Amino acid sequence: MEPCLLIRGLSRQQLHWGLFPQYLKEMSDCRILFEDLPGFGKRLDRPSPNTIEEISASLAESVTQQAGKVNLIGISLGGMVALELARKHPQKVNSLVLINSSFKPYAKFHQRLKPSAYSAVIQAWLNPSVKESERKILKLSSNIRASDSDLLDEWVNIRDQNPPSRRSIARQIMAARSYCFNDPKPIENILMLASKKDKIVNPICTENAAKAWGIPPIIHDAAGHDLSLDDPQWLAQKISDWYKHIGV
Repeated sequence: MEPCLLIRGLSRQQLHWGLFPQYLKEMSDCRILFEDLPGFGKRLDRPSPNTIEEISASLAESVTQQAGKVNLIGISLGGMVALELARKHPQKVNSLVLINSSFKPYAKFHQRLKPSAYSAVIQAWLNPSVKESERKILKLSSNIRASDSDLLDEWVNIRDQNPPSRRSIARQIMAARSYCFNDPKPIENILMLASKKDKIVNPICTENAAKAWGIPPIIHDAAGHDLSLDDPQWLAQKISDWYKHIGV
């Protein structure tokens, strides 16, 4: 089976995937690869571009230098990056999984970022205290583990090890806000998942794009925006079952 390349979203890095990669490896027997976005994690020393196209281009070698094809999995902003990689390198991408992602023209601004989340988002990413900032991010992105103190400590430690700049976060927000995908779906094998109770992004963003591309979306009834955190086993199972269905 071709390897799975996992891409995280806004201000996150590969260490934030938690247990999901382990479950996916066990269920699908695929080799798991990770890639951080510029300005975060192992790419902390690189400035973040302010367009999805440029962010995607910075990751292109992770796809093009593989001996065969790859299976892309992206969450939120990471889904936009994965989608752009599939558009630019369709011959190297076997499948694409988009999790709680959103992009124009299939979603409006108030759907891509719920008005009820505006204040919380600002407080989460601009709070001067790392622990309070991560606490607010956790509360905003999770419905099931929002009060997990051990997880909060883990996230604080991750951020202390690789502290991203506010400039990089701001440039990622700019990139996500302006991203538009007007082309037909870039490859045949696409799976789209969303969380019904996502506090950040309206699941209609996934539903609209899925309808336009003739894809039946899979919706989780209880999880928050970070679906891979709230129910990693469910997510891995859905993806693994789909891989078997399409013959990956």
